[in-house]
Amino acid sequence: MEAVEPFNYNEVRPFAMQYLSGFYAEKYDMDYAAMFPRIQKRATQASDALLRSSMKGYDSISVTRSDIKVMNTHWDYMLLPVWFMTYQYAGKIYEFAINGQSGKFVGNPPISKGKTAAFCAGLFLLTAIITFFVFVFLNSQ
Repeated sequence: MEAVEPFNYNEVRPFAMQYLSGFYAEKYDMDYAAMFPRIQKRATQASDALLRSSMKGYDSISVTRSDIKVMNTHWDYMLLPVWFMTYQYAGKIYEFAINGQSGKFVGNPPISKGKTAAFCAGLFLLTAIITFFVFVFLNSQ
């Protein structure tokens, strides 16, 4: 999930299982106690980044002490627009995750070496032709 962030949390609506009716979906139950250190670390980093971005007009900033506490946390389910895709091509399995808001994706698509080489060769040839005509045009004037 973190790989396809950020999400616009201003568009979040209250979660209801009816949203998933008729769809193949998975619900991940995370243990709050196990997740809290990770949540605390991310909240602390985000708070620190927000404070640093508000300090303008200085050449450098030196933090001598930082005491950020995460308090009054609340645990809710959230339905985020993320699609996970897994498919097999040429005997190898490929997995992707896509953020439904931003279109950001992570994964390793199958790449055809032949098509990549042909594309690069075509691009080189096109650049060479354009360079040739520009050179001929500039020398004819």
